[in-house]
Amino acid sequence: LPEDVIFDVLARLPVKTLCRFRCVCKGWHALISDPAFAAAQRSRAAPLVAGHRFGRAVSGEYKVVRCSRYRCLTRHDRRPLEITTVGASGEPTWRRLPAQPAFTCSCHGCTAAVNGVLHFLTGHPFAPTCRSHVARLDLESEQWKPKIEAPATEWPKEEDRWETTIGELKGTLSMVETIRSHLDGTYANVWLLVDPKKSIWVKEYTIHMPRTVSLVEPLEVLGDGTAIEHTRDRVHDREENVCTSF
Repeated sequence: LPEDVIFDVLARLPVKTLCRFRCVCKGWHALISDPAFAAAQRSRAAPLVAGHRFGRAVSGEYKVVRCSRYRCLTRHDRRPLEITTVGASGEPTWRRLPAQPAFTCSCHGCTAAVNGVLHFLTGHPFAPTCRSHVARLDLESEQWKPKIEAPATEWPKEEDRWETTIGELKGTLSMVETIRSHLDGTYANVWLLVDPKKSIWVKEYTIHMPRTVSLVEPLEVLGDGTAIEHTRDRVHDREENVCTSF
C-alpha cells in the first residue's frame, strides 16, 4: 500500500494497538514514533463499537449512536435512537434523541459521519432502491438538521439492479450508485455533495466494473488521482479493494 494510505489507516487506531504495531517492521516503527504521526493520531483516532454508529462532533468529542430494529413498517413507525459521549468516566449514559425522519436506515453502507454530522440514507422500506433523501444528525447539538435531497438520477429500469451507499470521500459526503444493467453492464456513479444547503451534488466518477460486482463503496482518493474502492463480488463471495486512476 502507498505510505500515505498506511499513515491514514494507522492514525485511526488506538494507542495500545499502535504500540504493538511498532514491532511489525522498521518502517512502521519509524512512522508511529514520528511526532507528526502522534499529532494526527490524537485528532483522528476513534473507538470502534460493533453494532453502533460513531462520529466526532465539532468540539472534538466522540459520540456513539445506537438504535433498535423496526417492529413494523408503517409510516408512523420510529426507531428510538440513543446517543452517548465516549470517554466519560463510569458507565455510559445514553440519551434519547428526538424522533428521526421516517425510514432512516442505519445498516452498514447507509450511514456516514462527515464533518461532525452523522448521515443516514432514507427511503421507503418496500422500495429498497429508492433513496430520495439523506437525514442528518448534528453530533454537537444532538439535533436533526434539514434533510438533503439525493442526486437526481433516472428511475431504475425494472430489469436493472441498483445499490446505494454513502461514505466520506475527499472530506465530504459521497453517494455511490452501483447499477447492474443488462444493456450497459455493471458500473458505479460516485457523487460528491458540494452544497448541503441546496442539495447540490456533482458526479465525480463513473467506474465500470465486472458484472459480478454487486456493491461499491468509496475508501480514499490519493494525491495522484488514484481512487481506492471497496467492491463486493456476489459470485465468489469475496470482498477486495481496487485502485482506479482518473
